[in-house]
Amino acid sequence: AAPLAWSTEIFAVADSNSVPRLWIGLIAYGWYFYANFAGYSDIAVGAGRLMGGNIQENFARPYFQTGPSAFWNGWHISLTRLLRVNVFTPITMGRPSRQAAAAMLTMLLIGLWHGVNLAA
Repeated sequence: AAPLAWSTEIFAVADSNSVPRLWIGLIAYGWYFYANFAGYSDIAVGAGRLMGGNIQENFARPYFQTGPSAFWNGWHISLTRLLRVNVFTPITMGRPSRQAAAAMLTMLLIGLWHGVNLAA
């Protein structure tokens, strides 16, 4: 991830960058973000195995998936599964009318987990 760290600063001065440079920065930041999280997850999985544990993989090549649903299922697998099993599914209980509310609550919890706040 370190070679792409420059991409975290490109949007701080977005007004002084050209549109192609912003697109390059956006793509580079997406790869930086993935490499950073996937790297830390791989370290945790490897450390767990060294200590005799079995930690599940957390990323399944999400950028190489064929659609948004497959991307989501390949990204941050453990958090997604935890919230699907313990929040989304119990709220919907097979009722399509509750899916939108369940999805919003699940996304809110994911945002809170990642440190999102309302301050601008």
